[in-house]
Amino acid sequence: MEISWEQSVLTFAEQVEGLLLQKESCNNLMLGIIERLKAEKESICACFGVVEEKGRVIYAFMRTPPNQ
Repeated sequence: MEISWEQSVLTFAEQVEGLLLQKESCNNLMLGIIERLKAEKESICACFGVVEEKGRVIYAFMRTPPNQ
């Protein structure tokens, strides 16, 4: 298992959207935040991360200030 961090919301979205869409109704908040961040022109200090197992993303997480 490998945990990695991503700084770019575009790269993060590319990595995790397939996983999140498998259970869209459960992940709609995270998907909505990702879309909002992709549409914003100014950068935001957010943290994005993924957990991979055997090269496949199995978990995605994020933190958007000021929320934990």
